[in-house]
Amino acid sequence: MPIDFNASLDQFQGFGGLVFLKTADPIDAGNQVGEFSNNGGDPWEGGYIEPINSMDVSMYKTFDLKFYSPDANTHSVTLKLEKGSQADVEVTENSSVLGWNNLSFDFSSASGRYYRLILFVDGGTAGTGTFYFDDIENGSLDTSNGLDTVYTQLMWADEFDYFGPIKASNWFSETVPQQNGNWFNGEVQHYTDRTENAVAAHGMLTLTAIKETYDFQGNVKGSLAEDIERASMVKLSPNPSNGKFELLLSEDIDPSHIKLISAGGQLVMSRDVRTSEKQIFNLDLEAGVYYFELSNDFGRRWQERRVITD
Repeated sequence: MPIDFNASLDQFQGFGGLVFLKTADPIDAGNQVGEFSNNGGDPWEGGYIEPINSMDVSMYKTFDLKFYSPDANTHSVTLKLEKGSQADVEVTENSSVLGWNNLSFDFSSASGRYYRLILFVDGGTAGTGTFYFDDIENGSLDTSNGLDTVYTQLMWADEFDYFGPIKASNWFSETVPQQNGNWFNGEVQHYTDRTENAVAAHGMLTLTAIKETYDFQGNVKGSLAEDIERASMVKLSPNPSNGKFELLLSEDIDPSHIKLISAGGQLVMSRDVRTSEKQIFNLDLEAGVYYFELSNDFGRRWQERRVITD
């Protein structure tokens, strides 16, 4: 409310043969109104609308509208409220004036909220005619296109404009399994508060799942044999580093290709490695999270580790 037929939601649904249209005011072509056309097939043909906001007749007891009659004959206009917390209610007013008439419908004997408004013209009579409605209102405000509350007090925020572990004042890291040393639903991973898994940098929070063996108070998660095999094939240190780090590959690894990728997905460094001799990298990197990727000539990925620069 109000319904002035200018909004896209101000659309009635006709039933019983009634046809509803939005059209120009028969007096003022610049004003848009609602047109009701009775075809005479059903004595109770009408149109309904379900506004975004409910209609509380306990608070707003009077409905006002403009009704246009094409003649000076007496026509009844019934306004009915349905789909409410109480029984359906309706009020009927008459008009016998050619042109626009201001009608008021008093629901002071009703209470509760309703979600459907129905209009009938000459209800109970199988007659034909074209009538117009405009400015249907009950004193309430339309809040469908705006906020009914303005929030001005910021209660919580983290912009991640720092480097390192997430702020304990803003976050709580749940690291202790809560079901007899295990996690619920049979989950096979651990949650940690390590920077390898969660780190803030450059306005972002980066979360990383690492395939590894992790022991928390004697509860081991992961494949120990696979982790030892992978760890013995690739050595990357130190981590964290200041941009200078060493890479040592096992002789069992085929000639490989390495990449260093930023947290934002940018390729920082790319190099072929054709020997198992120690590789030394001295890179000028901004502080942040980077991903180290190793793959062989067949495209198989052997290892992926993360490098955090100081």
